[in-house]
Amino acid sequence: MATRTITDTDRDLLDELASAGRLYVQLPEDEGMVLKHLRSSERPARRLSDMAARKQVVRVAHGAYVLLPAGARSLRQAADRRTLVAATLENRWSYYLGFASAIVEHGLTDESAGELYVGVGGTRLPKLGDLAGTPVHLTRVAYDNDDCSGWLGVERKRIRGQTFYVRSGIERTLIDALDRPQLCVSPELWVRAWERALREGGLDLPLLLDLARRRSRAVCARAALLLREAGRPREARLLIERPLTGRVLFDVSNTEAGKWPRDRDTGLLLNVPLQAIDAWLEYGK
Repeated sequence: MATRTITDTDRDLLDELASAGRLYVQLPEDEGMVLKHLRSSERPARRLSDMAARKQVVRVAHGAYVLLPAGARSLRQAADRRTLVAATLENRWSYYLGFASAIVEHGLTDESAGELYVGVGGTRLPKLGDLAGTPVHLTRVAYDNDDCSGWLGVERKRIRGQTFYVRSGIERTLIDALDRPQLCVSPELWVRAWERALREGGLDLPLLLDLARRRSRAVCARAALLLREAGRPREARLLIERPLTGRVLFDVSNTEAGKWPRDRDTGLLLNVPLQAIDAWLEYGK
């Protein structure tokens, strides 16, 4: 059975990481930092593997280890979700913590999301089923710029010291909910998130409108409907010139067949009753 014994080398490396505010270590990115504490014949990968066996660190991905401080009996105790996502994806993938996870991160709901939702750039997804027992939903998200250099409306946030993670900003979080509501738990959750964001102020409305236009006419129509019902008719009119035609649902995650009423201004099929939307928008007032 592995023990929590610690060698002088382990302690020196952990002390350096702690002093820098690092909550995880990655190879090959941090190879130089690890090598400073090793004999010339020793490999960083072997040292970290041995430290994992001694329960000083926990491996979360190939070459990525989260520090396990004294007293922590599990990875769930040692690191919050932001750290787990950063340790796994930073420096390796373009990503952001988003959708339901970002709604919670921004305080746009009083509920908690039991699972993790992450947007990833590029043509393929990492192979990642869960982190510390928490299911992770990864979804490809197209870049906003023609040169595929990244997304608008994402922010790099400090967790501690030199440990950072990337999340969608409030504006992108709201637009993502309209585009992929299946990643945002329920329409009640994300409609209320819109209400709280609009009510509490600080929302960059030009960015919100820009992000909607970059998606699709359907997303613009959904945003316009919410803005109109929340008492922002001017902004709503900026998003839609004429009603949509065809079968365009307000909540695309609900694919049940039905004869839904059509919203006159936006042309959306209201597979969520307008009375329910208005009640959710009134919830925090």
